[in-house]
Amino acid sequence: MLTLGVSAGALLIGAGGAMNALVPLFAIGVFVGFTIAQAGMVRHWWLNRGAGWRVRIALNGFGALLTTAAALITTAMKFTEGAWLIVLVLPALVFAMQRVRAAYHRIGDRRAAGAIPAQPQATGTAIVVPVSEVSELSREALSAAMSLGSDVVAVHVCLPGESTRAFTKAWEAWHPKVRLVLLEDSDATVGGPVARYLRENFAGRRKVVVVAEVDPPGGWDRVLPSHRSDELERELRRMPDTVVCHLRVQVV
Repeated sequence: MLTLGVSAGALLIGAGGAMNALVPLFAIGVFVGFTIAQAGMVRHWWLNRGAGWRVRIALNGFGALLTTAAALITTAMKFTEGAWLIVLVLPALVFAMQRVRAAYHRIGDRRAAGAIPAQPQATGTAIVVPVSEVSELSREALSAAMSLGSDVVAVHVCLPGESTRAFTKAWEAWHPKVRLVLLEDSDATVGGPVARYLRENFAGRRKVVVVAEVDPPGGWDRVLPSHRSDELERELRRMPDTVVCHLRVQVV
């Protein structure tokens, strides 16, 4: 409804408030809609062929011919008065709807709805926690990860110019009883090294990546982007058998 309202407002503004300029668009849309409806009924009677289907298919077929002729004539007469817009937009809408339908069919085939699937099998799960620093946020992320399972690994991407010795020393002083793996920032990203580490070390296993984020209390803080978590999400959601768990840490 919102899309229709915005589109109608844009058409009205584009026509300069002249309602007569929009009448051809309305007429063509109505005739095209009637044509599709009549053609659909023709197909319905042809497939079902119940009692009196010949008379009904003749009536609906004749109606489809009349509305098709009306749509073509109106388009030809009003083409330069705005009907060209329908000629461009209508095929684009039909194409977009066909793409949406095909996408839902692909999703349905992948889900295999209605079929009895194989028995679920438990696999080893690796829980990976990207950490950028020794902080309260890291503590929350590791606490959540340790609550999910025992095989927890903390990974730290070493950014250019960063002192890995200082980070390792701070980690050892904290001693969170979680194995730490340092990853090289080979492509100037955080998500890339983490995704590569998961592929190379946990093939055939389920991966759960716990990403801790600060949840601002409200206002303008909520529209500020979180580049690191967004980058991780983009990289990891392409990987099979990987679950990205976002942990929201409230800021009082």
